[in-house]
Amino acid sequence: MQEATPIRPNAWYYWFAPLLMIAGISFSVHEFRYGMPSLSDALTQVVVPGHATLTLKRGKLYTVYYEVHTIVNGKTYNTNAVLSGLQCQVRSLDEGNAVELRPPSNGPTNYSVGSRSGSSLLEFSVAQDGPYDFSCAYEEHVHGRDVVLAVGYGVGFRIVKTVFLVFFGIIGGAALAVFSFFWVYIRRDNAIARAAAQAQLSR
Repeated sequence: MQEATPIRPNAWYYWFAPLLMIAGISFSVHEFRYGMPSLSDALTQVVVPGHATLTLKRGKLYTVYYEVHTIVNGKTYNTNAVLSGLQCQVRSLDEGNAVELRPPSNGPTNYSVGSRSGSSLLEFSVAQDGPYDFSCAYEEHVHGRDVVLAVGYGVGFRIVKTVFLVFFGIIGGAALAVFSFFWVYIRRDNAIARAAAQAQLSR
């Protein structure tokens, strides 16, 4: 008697579909948890009115963000208000030259990471590497509250990159899971049809 033709691939291969889906979701969760918090590490917080010394690099486009919700040295700031009369400047500590500050060229960029959220306020670049004094103060006769500004570069790109990778993980995992399922299904269906044909011929 002729032995039954084995059905390949084994039905256990169907488990690749949910495993691929889980892998994609895990990748997305990892990127969201560890990609987004790194955005805040790229920003230097400055409580203003006040100033801070920043080590800046030539060729980088720096952005000044107004953090409406944030924590600095254990103090919580919730200052969702218009910054009327607040003037900022950046000046080289080596040569004393002032750096031009301008509104964001590509429009406002917003972020929300953990307990911090903010929106872009100004941008600038420097002509040479070195220490710079970043300071902000209210105009005379303007009594504004203390607020938090954050300075850094590449934040917008990191946001886009992280969001892309999160969606890539979900969509990519789902696509691979569907492909794996139907690959196994079609291969097994063809194997079953061949086995049935051989059974008919052996009668």
